[in-house]
Amino acid sequence: MAFSGRMWIVQDNILWFSEPHDPYSYDLSQNFLAFEKDILDIIHVETGFYVMQSDCVDFVSGRNPKENGTHYCISWYADSNDDEKI
Repeated sequence: MAFSGRMWIVQDNILWFSEPHDPYSYDLSQNFLAFEKDILDIIHVETGFYVMQSDCVDFVSGRNPKENGTHYCISWYADSNDDEKI
């Protein structure tokens, strides 16, 4: 996926991102975000992007993941003992 001048690539639970405006250059030592579970999908919006996992959705805010890469998980489930999705 291309977003904010970078290429974003999902590999299991890792979201890799390229250098700005250079989709072929990756710093493998730091250009990634790691999540607890495998990533199912990513969707970008104006203020960041959503990262779908099996039991929650993370929102990564900002356009520069090195500076503004904060993220937090929103659970899919209303109650951990309830299998009904909300």
